[in-house]
This record gives sequence, C-alpha cells and structure tokens, in this order.
Amino acid sequence: STMTVEEKFGARYPIENYSRYVILSNDIEAVRVELSNRRYIVFSTSNAWKGTDKFGELMKKLRTENLHEAFYDYLLGVDISSFDPYVFPSHIDTAGDETKVASMSAVGQFWSDMFFEEPQKLFQEKEDGIYLSKNHAFNAFIQYVGTVRPLGKRFSRRAFTIETETLMPVLKGSSTRCRLKEGNERAWLISPREMLQSFCLKARLAPPSEFVDAEYFDVGDF
Repeated sequence: STMTVEEKFGARYPIENYSRYVILSNDIEAVRVELSNRRYIVFSTSNAWKGTDKFGELMKKLRTENLHEAFYDYLLGVDISSFDPYVFPSHIDTAGDETKVASMSAVGQFWSDMFFEEPQKLFQEKEDGIYLSKNHAFNAFIQYVGTVRPLGKRFSRRAFTIETETLMPVLKGSSTRCRLKEGNERAWLISPREMLQSFCLKARLAPPSEFVDAEYFDVGDF
C-alpha cells in the first residue's frame, strides 16, 4: 500500500507504506478486526510468568547487563530472506479468529456461539429436507442477547434475517414457506453443516474440529 506525504509548502506525493505497529492489550478486542482482515496478526502470550518476579528480574538485567544490546544484536542476525510482507502469516495468527468474533455484531456473535460453543436445537428435519424457522432463530437470538450482550436498541426480525443472510450467503435463495412445529412458517431449507461452512468461508474462520449435525435438530413431533 501507499501513503501520501505532504511537505510543508510543498507538493503532495505517494510513497510505499512500510509502517508496522505493535499493540499490547489485555483485552481480546483491542482493535476491531474485519471479516476480510489482512492487516492484524493477533496472538496470545504465555502466562507462565504470572505471579512470579521474572519481569522484575528481566528489567534489572536490562538496566545492568546491557541485555537490550544483546537482543538488538540477535535481531540483526535473524535470517529474514524468506520473509514476504505481502503474504499474511496465518500460522502465527493464533488468536485472530477469537478477536474477529469479538469484533462481530451481536448477530455474528450469536451464530458463532451456536456453531462453536453452545449448539441449539433450532433445526427441524422433515421428509423433504432440513428447515430452520426464521422466527425460531430470531427468538433464540433475542434470548441470547438478553443474557449475553445487550443490544441497546430495538432489533427487528427483518434486520436479523438480512444480516444473517449476509454472514451466510448460502441462505440467499433457500427461503421457503413450510409447515413446522410453530405453524406455517417462513424458513430456510438448509442443514446446520451447510450454514457452518458458509459462515466460516465468509468470516475466514477455521471450522471446529468436530461438528455433529444431530446436536442442532429438534426431534419433537410436528
């Protein structure tokens, strides 16, 4: 990328932007990370030194033993010939997914929680397919935000549907009307696994290591 330089009393001109920033925080949402993130690398540090005097010892050595110079010399000797600044190093982005989810809207966090943390029995399996009632999903969402993340404003069923279909494009075109437990409902004709795959693809998240569709099925009589 480039950045614009504005010299005092001079012309504006672009230069290559090689700036890098390091942000330290004890909050998982120190910055807002977009779904298409390619700017932030997020990783967690070890808490092995927590409750010890290791940091005090380190600071003492930095002041008395010129440790900072030794560290500087070490960095100068690191081989970075294979480093490509235009390739996102996903192998060290160990906490990137967690930060991305924390930056999502309440709707995104609701679906993330359902797929990765607490499965909800929202889907109904019939002879002609698997259905998810839009009303049933919206009511579960309202219950979720009421206990986890207050919205701070009224949230409509239509807004929930639009944002859900934006997060999972596979839902677009799958809307239908069907006789479900709740009555004659507007629903998505879709399986939990298909929704999960679309969600992970859109958000660029790694899928869970284990996923059981049956955990999402409401098996009562229709």
